Amino acid sequence: MAVNAQRSVIAAAARRLGLRLTEQFADIGYSGLGRDRPGLSRLLDHVASRQVGYCIVASLDRFSENPEDASDIDEALAEARVAIVVASQHIDGADE
Repeated sequence: MAVNAQRSVIAAAARRLGLRLTEQFADIGYSGLGRDRPGLSRLLDHVASRQVGYCIVASLDRFSENPEDASDIDEALAEARVAIVVASQHIDGADE
């Protein structure tokens, strides 16, 4: 899914859930197989230094295509008490 389409799905999920988007993080041109990505680093720094309730992602594989890295990212978000919202599960009644 293209970045603009991902942003649209995320915005729709936020509206549906009554959440306000405050920051967006993207790694355009970087492979999801690697963990060394500036947008991902900014996201993890952001949630570690601010009180954030939710992280909305278009799909879980957008965090990482590497299961070990995805698990580490999930753990970092959990430690920061950030709930992950998968946008594709919260549009067009998909969560009902």
